Amino acid sequence: MNTNYSIHKRSFLETSEIIYTFIIAFSASTGTSSVKICRLLVVAAFIMEVAFNNTKIGILPTQYGKWATSFFCICALSIVWTVSSSNVLSNLSTQLYILIVDLILVRSLVKNKQLIVEVMKAVIYGAVMHGLKIYALHGPLVYLFERGGNGVENANTLAYVASIGAIFCYILIQEIQRRNKILFGFMFIVNVLFALLTASKKIFIFLGVFFVAVYILKAKNPLKVIGNLLISAFAVFLVYIAIMKIGFLYSLVGYRFETMIAGFLGLATDGSTGFRLHLIQWGMEWFSVKPMFGYGLDCYKYLLGNTYDTWVGTAGVYAHNNYVELLVDLGLVGTVAYYYIYVSALIKGIKLKKESNYPIYGVAIFIMLAVAEYGQITYSIAFLQEIILLAWIFIDQQQVLDRGKRIE
Repeated sequence: MNTNYSIHKRSFLETSEIIYTFIIAFSASTGTSSVKICRLLVVAAFIMEVAFNNTKIGILPTQYGKWATSFFCICALSIVWTVSSSNVLSNLSTQLYILIVDLILVRSLVKNKQLIVEVMKAVIYGAVMHGLKIYALHGPLVYLFERGGNGVENANTLAYVASIGAIFCYILIQEIQRRNKILFGFMFIVNVLFALLTASKKIFIFLGVFFVAVYILKAKNPLKVIGNLLISAFAVFLVYIAIMKIGFLYSLVGYRFETMIAGFLGLATDGSTGFRLHLIQWGMEWFSVKPMFGYGLDCYKYLLGNTYDTWVGTAGVYAHNNYVELLVDLGLVGTVAYYYIYVSALIKGIKLKKESNYPIYGVAIFIMLAVAEYGQITYSIAFLQEIILLAWIFIDQQQVLDRGKRIE
């Protein structure tokens, strides 16, 4: 069996895709100048490859491409029934930018599996540089006093970027970059440290859910699965006790869990948690009125701004919950369409998990995102959409990835 990827000279298109990935990890934004420039670079490189190399565009590659395009079409159609066409058009342009680049990228990843490793590295390096930029500008303890605003990026953004950077380090160490274990082990520690310093609950969701899912999915038989579930539950319990009882951990993130749990139980909670719970409640009320197709893409914030007098004013704000956001904006039709790829990935990945570890990693990422989306928007964020693409590639292209373990 061939255990090495063939030697492949990196093309201009592939180089531009790696740079784009690094930049969206570094900035974690869809609309900064650097992201826009890199997006144009990818599109220009693709056009040049088609024009000068006689590359055939062909049909959409993989189930991912068909899903992404179908979801975009539903988003576009929502302008027919929307309550705010300006909101739809504004967000739709963002969706289109993400779609075009990801469709180009998925073609390249399917064509050249070595590029998958390079893209993962770009995420890792981008995440590290992202954290270095923030902590160099504002100090390593900035998120103990400031959650976002006043020139400081939202803590949750760095939390999920650094957490995913750490996850990719783990995958490279386990499956591919064995010669570079020290380097990526160091990168893993740095990303985890940067994530912890955000004092965000999301790191326990992103890292905790991913590693628990991997641990359970690697079990070879039902008894082992049950055993791993019990061990995982006990480990989660110990972590919870630690963050609630150890002073530094409690002041860092423990009290945030405390107020969150209090809010879920209907008890007194902090203003931020209380507002988020209201966002969910109001969203479900709107959804119950128009459950099938919703109010139009990105119209949750329009409804909020024109219905309730809150601190965000008439501009409104998104739901801080991917499920509620999609249910209000696109109804059951759009929500089911969006989560189709999740369900499909879980089914296919679990079937293939005995053949390779890559489907396990892909499934774990989808589970991680599904849990995190209770408090995180993903459908309109370029970085997280590329993570979904890569998770699908882990499952869909697992046989070729597994043959490439020795690549350095």
